[in-house]
Amino acid sequence: MIVRCSNFKTNHHASVIGDAIAGAKRSRRPIGIRGEAPATYPEIARFITERGIDSISVNTSSAPALIKLVAECEAHRPGAALQTKVA
Repeated sequence: MIVRCSNFKTNHHASVIGDAIAGAKRSRRPIGIRGEAPATYPEIARFITERGIDSISVNTSSAPALIKLVAECEAHRPGAALQTKVA
């Protein structure tokens, strides 16, 4: 599923992304997101991390701040383990 969202603050976008993550988890399929939205908008990074997204791909210049934010979010999520991989 590909979701393009220009305004994440619209509940519909959050709902669609949340449903996609939940569906992938139910099907035991990995799910990730690509693009700068999680790095640009911390609320998106928190939202998808809290729901268990498997991977987030961003530019290398955005990665350090995003890794820190994801680590903070995952520290509060039971059973979560931060796995960082720079490709």
